[in-house]
Amino acid sequence: MDGGSKRKICPTDETSTVKRSKHTKLFPIPVLPFAPVRQDERQHYLKLLYEQYKKVLDESDTSAIDLSVEKEYQLCKIAKTRMEYMNCVKKLMFNLKKYGLEDGNQAAAKPKFGGSSGDIYARLTKLCISKQNLVEHGFVMDLPEVVRVEDVDDIVECEHCHNKFSRRDQYEAKGQKNTCRFHPGKMLLVSNSNLRGGGRRVGNREYSSRYHTCCHELKGQSEGCRKLSSHVFKPKEPSTLHWFKPFQTIGALRKSLDIRDNEKLQIERKKKIKAIGIDCEMCFSNRGFELTKVSAVDFRTMKPILNNLVIPDGDQVIDLNSDVSGVYSVPKEGDPGTLTFDEVMVKMAQLTDKDTIIVGHGLENDLNVLRLIYDKIVDTAVLFSENQIDPMRKDPLKKLAWKYLSKNIQLNEHDPLEDAEIPVEIVKKVLSSKKYIQLI
Repeated sequence: MDGGSKRKICPTDETSTVKRSKHTKLFPIPVLPFAPVRQDERQHYLKLLYEQYKKVLDESDTSAIDLSVEKEYQLCKIAKTRMEYMNCVKKLMFNLKKYGLEDGNQAAAKPKFGGSSGDIYARLTKLCISKQNLVEHGFVMDLPEVVRVEDVDDIVECEHCHNKFSRRDQYEAKGQKNTCRFHPGKMLLVSNSNLRGGGRRVGNREYSSRYHTCCHELKGQSEGCRKLSSHVFKPKEPSTLHWFKPFQTIGALRKSLDIRDNEKLQIERKKKIKAIGIDCEMCFSNRGFELTKVSAVDFRTMKPILNNLVIPDGDQVIDLNSDVSGVYSVPKEGDPGTLTFDEVMVKMAQLTDKDTIIVGHGLENDLNVLRLIYDKIVDTAVLFSENQIDPMRKDPLKKLAWKYLSKNIQLNEHDPLEDAEIPVEIVKKVLSSKKYIQLI
């Protein structure tokens, strides 16, 4: 089989002449401590999967049972909500029915997107968000005013456990250390059938209906399943961010590095790279929320132009935020592909200018940690979230990826480069559809 061909469904080892069965009955494998859907719903979808596998495999009932039971269990174990489970199962059944493959015909599913570089840029420019709208969604669009040291609060709130603490006492060598206990996972609602009462009051007793996705502990069962040596903080006010590390416009950055638009290399770059997709990963240090990885792709070609770990400026890295960032060890000087923050600034200045369109999801966080100000921004969280009234209620990238691309992302290990690519794919899909005409 060549590298471009699709993975076929192989229920047994080719060298084996005897078909072994793990599962003699068509019954869902239990997901502990509880599944995101009811048992009767799992049984229903398992039967439907079994019927599709029987048609595709043209094998014995035993082989189809094994595959359908195992696959349904995997999907149920990964899914965090009932809706996610149903979407995954339905997509699998669709692929099996239409293509006879578990992963479907991905090449045919890719949106067609073409045109000259100038034409693409002109169409993309019409999606750029207004300055006023960006400010409402937390973007810093003007240089904040400079504040004095005494005006920066020493007492801050921990981002994890929400307790108040003193930065000076917490991070100084002789300061008082306070451990932090918290749940890194989100809080989700338990399905009614999996917990007696479904969160309602039954008799003289109340039954909790919420649990943490990280450890599946019920709400209030413990202070947290994770422990850190100290609290962490994240400056939110633009003036405070500006005090820790100053903001600058991309034009001012290029000027300070003496990068000129009329240079031959920059003229060639501007012809090819007119927009980029970007995603940043952050960690907590004694200097707040810092850049720890940056990934970027060229909008037109989808080729990676940046995918580097970044050394934090803080002396103490307290939490790498690995569940979200996908970074599991502190970047150090000399490691292959590792950059300092200043080196990242040089890369950004070489790759972009004031006319470059920045595409991403929740870009206010990325640009705030980069301390860069761009005028032309296309943010999928702002443009395509269902709630267009409350800036705090934005759809996650995972939801938009499924809605626009039918892709179920962020299932296992976090991939920052994927988070840079998916918003670009969503925007391309919109630009190729009737929805684009409605937006302009």
